Amino acid sequence: MAFAFVVILAIITATFITTNGEDGSCDKNNIDDPWSYTVTNDFSLMWSSCYPTCGLSINPTQSPINIQSYSTKESKGPLEDILINDPSIVTIHHTNQKLKIKYPDDYQGGIRVNGEMCELKEIHFHTPAEHTFIQNEKIIKYQMEMHMVHLCSINETAVLSVWWSTPPEATPHPWLDYITETLSSSSSNSPSQHLTVSIPPITPYILPSSSHSIPTYWTYPGSVTTPPCTSPVKWFGLVEPMQCTLPQLATIHLVLGNNSRPIQRELSQVELFRSDDTEHLLQVWHVVLPVLLILLLVALIVFHFNRREIKNPKIMKE
Repeated sequence: MAFAFVVILAIITATFITTNGEDGSCDKNNIDDPWSYTVTNDFSLMWSSCYPTCGLSINPTQSPINIQSYSTKESKGPLEDILINDPSIVTIHHTNQKLKIKYPDDYQGGIRVNGEMCELKEIHFHTPAEHTFIQNEKIIKYQMEMHMVHLCSINETAVLSVWWSTPPEATPHPWLDYITETLSSSSSNSPSQHLTVSIPPITPYILPSSSHSIPTYWTYPGSVTTPPCTSPVKWFGLVEPMQCTLPQLATIHLVLGNNSRPIQRELSQVELFRSDDTEHLLQVWHVVLPVLLILLLVALIVFHFNRREIKNPKIMKE
């Protein structure tokens, strides 16, 4: 009897742990919109009731997280480079609290993780940001977070997370303009729209000039932040936020509303990879040094033969 009570108490505790974050509501009978961010007091309608993998008791590697501190590593890390592609025809899907930019199957842009190519499939937004971090004993939460979803293999997903901020000095972001102008010009009366537009690649705005690698980023293993909240997901996040104006943010927030999942876990140590100029110079030096040695050897050989000719006048006459 006591054992049964303990089991029931554990189940109730797990339920409150997985649903107290107030993910939102779910209704699998609604085929078009089976889940939403609408908060309800009825725990039986929470995400984890319809999608068990959204619960921490079933899937303990839930995302998003609050980053308490970083474990800094002075190296390039697993995220090797970002492949820039030409402008692409994409489809913008926007419904209630959901905004997705779908890339075609033949799009070649993406990221390389541990030597494996991960193709960019989708970009979507959350307002406010989902991942947070602690700075000077305060939780920092940016106004928006963009997820670039990549498919690495059949069951492996990599997400590149980009925070967005709106400082007073910010100017309209040129890439985000393509999205906000499309949303502004579309009909607001339709509850669901699929818009086909051409947009340039975003990677040149993410990367520093004349580089194909991100200098500083954080990473951890987690899950998708929307139902069915599956894992594993390789999370990579830019440390420095991108900037946009308040009107740009307001246009996206008008479509999305508040669509960020609450923090699921606290991580005390998140890996932070930082590839500085020293490492880059060492890589260049490893290539340049053999070339310099070969040139020096050739110069010594030429000098040696020229010296012999000067000391031997017979050779010069002949």
